[in-house]
Amino acid sequence: METLSGRDLASALDFAAQAAVTRDGVDAAHAAFRSLSEIVGADLYLSVYYQAIDRLWLVAQSGYPETLDGIPLGEGVVGRALRTGSTQLVVDVESDEDLIVDVEGIEVEVVVPVDEFVVNFEFTRPVDDIQIEAFEGFAEMVIRRMTSRLESDPRQFSDGHAVVTMAGLNNPVLIAEYSARLAGQGFGLNIVQCVVSVSGDSPVAAVWRQPGSESARIVSTDDVFATLRKFEGLTVGTTATPDDFRWGEYGRLLVVPFMSDGVLIGGVVGGGRNVAVTPASMAHLSMLASQAAVCIARVRHEQEMHKALDARMAFMAAVSHELRTPLTAMLGFADLLGDHDRLSSSDRTEFVNAIRGNAEHLLGLINDLLDVAQAETGTLSLGDLVDCDLDAIVQDSIGYVQPGACERGIDIIYPRAESVVRSHAIRLKQIVINLLSNAIKFTDEGKIHVTVETGSKMTRVVVADSGCGIEPDVLHRLFQPFERGVSASDRAGTGLGLVISRRLAEAMGGSLDLYSDGLGFGTRAVLTVPTAV
Repeated sequence: METLSGRDLASALDFAAQAAVTRDGVDAAHAAFRSLSEIVGADLYLSVYYQAIDRLWLVAQSGYPETLDGIPLGEGVVGRALRTGSTQLVVDVESDEDLIVDVEGIEVEVVVPVDEFVVNFEFTRPVDDIQIEAFEGFAEMVIRRMTSRLESDPRQFSDGHAVVTMAGLNNPVLIAEYSARLAGQGFGLNIVQCVVSVSGDSPVAAVWRQPGSESARIVSTDDVFATLRKFEGLTVGTTATPDDFRWGEYGRLLVVPFMSDGVLIGGVVGGGRNVAVTPASMAHLSMLASQAAVCIARVRHEQEMHKALDARMAFMAAVSHELRTPLTAMLGFADLLGDHDRLSSSDRTEFVNAIRGNAEHLLGLINDLLDVAQAETGTLSLGDLVDCDLDAIVQDSIGYVQPGACERGIDIIYPRAESVVRSHAIRLKQIVINLLSNAIKFTDEGKIHVTVETGSKMTRVVVADSGCGIEPDVLHRLFQPFERGVSASDRAGTGLGLVISRRLAEAMGGSLDLYSDGLGFGTRAVLTVPTAV
């Protein structure tokens, strides 16, 4: 047979691409396919399918004498294309174990995977590598065009196959709106509510109502989640009661939970008087649940990646600042020492001591950073834990910080309590000194109370101050590197002490937490370590 020329194919693809540009959504695929088929005549058959729940679901096609949907995904060329993510060429379609439609005269099959979609080209003429590459670009363009408009206007799709276009969604609001509408239209419901949880913030919610049901009552997102948890898995047609969901007047319930790794991350709950249940609608509902969960999980992952990147950038900026400050001071004093002819002996001694002090501060910071790095990577090693005299450790720690407390006029009250714990003495003292130092730093006047409470399994060390306190919404963040509350903005420190102390406490089998009723109400640090047997 005569080979289709590269120039003719390029012209056809360009014309079809222009047709797709003028269309939105699934219409783009139909328009592109019709234009391309008209140019090459009966020599080309095209189809786009979407993979979900081990089946191929038809999105658009052109040239085929029949329509097939819900095709089982086998191990042939289509399955291989989706598994490998690479274009597959079959020069003899009789050898294709996944032959979708047997059309007389078809000789060559090219299967191009694009994300979860597969674009299938079948020809009655041979094709060469240049033409295959052109079809790969065409397939990419069609799929991207088909899914791109969904995010800006999901209402343009109305048939059941529109579920497949959710693959392009990355907006939680649109995921919720689209899921609610598809479930409502597909099952003849009166009202549908969808909730989507993508982070620790409030869930995103959307409501869809059938015309004539505008007065239907909307319930809280908590009630929607409660209903999703009550029913195990996808539920259609269950008799509704006010206890189940407050739409008992509609008679029947639709419950579609969105699950990711066994965790409920959203779902759809709706009510209707006549819930339509067919094999096709159930298949599309399963696809909806699966695809919505994938979209939500992807959005969650993207948000976590952005947060991690922001945290890393903030960490690097803070490290740079903390390292630069003592280095700048050291360079300044070194320059002054260079002018030794004008310096007195006392000046030189002062400058050398200043350089030494900044160097010690720098060394301490680097050691802290190494501790943090080892803790975060799980390589922080304390060696064997031994029985430690906690009372002696607390007394030594108080003695270490006592000069700073006296300078600020702060009393440290510690009613001695004999206690033996299973720990690492040096690291435990490091934690207690850090807690006491923080209490002194953030207390302008008043007292600091240290108490030891020995239990059969765990012993608690509580350091309570009467200082400036901590904002409630900041407490959990203070255990992140370089995080400091508003009340710490004018106080010295790196923001690493608490991070290291908590990691050390956990490495010794204990814990460290902070408690405060807010600014002006002081802070309590509670350290727990295992009690010696």
